[in-house]
This record gives sequence, C-alpha cells and structure tokens, in this order.
Amino acid sequence: MKRKRVDKSVIDKKGKVKGKKVIGAEGTCKEGKVGTEFQRLSTHMSPNSLYLAMKSLSKSQREMVRDMGFGSFLGMKIDTLPGKLAYFVVDSFTTGSCSIRVRSGEVAITNETVQAMFGLSNKGLDFNTLDECDKNDPLLEAWKGQYGKGNYYNGNYLKNIRKTNIADELFKLNFLTLFINTFAETETMGSCRINFIEKLIQCKDVSRINWCDYIVDCLGKSKNKWRPNDKNCYFTGPVALLMMAYADRVICEDVNFCRHRPFITKMIRNTLEC
Repeated sequence: MKRKRVDKSVIDKKGKVKGKKVIGAEGTCKEGKVGTEFQRLSTHMSPNSLYLAMKSLSKSQREMVRDMGFGSFLGMKIDTLPGKLAYFVVDSFTTGSCSIRVRSGEVAITNETVQAMFGLSNKGLDFNTLDECDKNDPLLEAWKGQYGKGNYYNGNYLKNIRKTNIADELFKLNFLTLFINTFAETETMGSCRINFIEKLIQCKDVSRINWCDYIVDCLGKSKNKWRPNDKNCYFTGPVALLMMAYADRVICEDVNFCRHRPFITKMIRNTLEC
C-alpha cells in the first residue's frame, strides 16, 4: 500500500510561510526516473571503505563502535553511489531552504533527516566548538605515525583498521576519521581531511557529540564551494545523505521499497537505481 504524501510549508527564520511544499521526514513524493542528461558527480565520498571496514571488525571493535553511537553503521548495506543520481541530488540541493528541489516541491534536509537516515545522535556537543588537544599530545603523534608523510587516505584507514582486532584509541580515531571522510566532509583533492583529529582526541566521549547538526553544517558548506558542470571540482560533503533522503522520500515509478529506520541498515544500491 502506498503511503499518502505529507506536504508541509517552508517556514523561514522569521516564521513567515514561503509557500513551497516540502516533503517531510515521513512523507513521500511521486517522481519519475532521474534523467540521463546529468553527468557523474566528482567526489571522494564513496562509502566503500567504511562498508568493508564494518565487515572486518572484531567483537570488541564492534562494541566500541556501538558505544561511540555508530552502531547502525555496523549493518550498513550501501557500498557504492551511482554517479548520475549523486550529481542530480547535489545539483538540486539548495542551501537557502536546505532542501532538494523536486517537481512536486522540496525534500527537506534537517537534523532529524540525518537521524532517520544514519541513526546518529541529534543532541549534545557542538562539534565545531570542541576543544583541541596539545599539538605534542602522544596519542596525536602515535596516530599520525601510522601514515608516514601525509598518507591520509581512506584506503589506508581501512588497512589499519583491518590490521588489528584490538579496540583501542588508535582504532577509535581511525574509524572516526574514515567515517567523517565518508559521510560528513573531506578534501577536494585525494588526501583526506584530518583537521579534526585534535578535537576527537580531546573529546573523551564522542557519543555526546551532536553528529546530526555537524553533518547538516558540512552539507551547506560543501554545496557553497561546489561548482556545477566542472568535473575538476569535487563535491566534498555528505552526498550519501542527500541520496538516501531522496530515495527514502521519493517513490520511483518502477521501484517499490519499504522505509526503515535507520535507513542506512536497509539502503542498498538497487534502491538508488530508480
């Protein structure tokens, strides 16, 4: 049975109704296939490395992932992102209303959207204002020592995660760095972003971080830096979030799938190829 669409008005910061229809977190929107006129998105945000890492964890490592608040990713089903659909959702996303424009309205992207898609914490500490550890912190030096002269790549994080069955602080940092560079933000070129490591070391309980707020913030900043139709401009934000929200709220004509929470545990590539 198809669910009825739930339309909501967009309300700006002053409380005024803008008049556009929004497909809310529990709404659906009838859309056809994504047109083939869209090019493939240039991005380094493939979920493949994290997907493979989750398959190789020991019991103690899986328990640490749960304790950090990322238990839903242990059951993640998605390992690739269709390039043309990725381009479509990024190109259709507007920072003004923080939503994906579709023919019948807009798909809102909020903190609650991230929580529904990823099962992450939507309360707690502001990631951007976390304190940082000292530059000569022994753990910071040990973590950087794993990667030689700047070999900060998702593939290397995956290798180090697979090297050991121990759930220690190095595993914690490797997992979080891989997660952030897969589902939050990364660099435009090949090397991954690591400018948050000092914060993660200083924060003793990362489950207290509001990850939903952080990811939405990354989305807006990355879209503002992205240049459409420029294949050399890589999108550095959470493209998986946009694609999952689109698939969750838009019923394609030739696909019939059930909606689950968190969606990351049920989302598969076939769902995206509508």
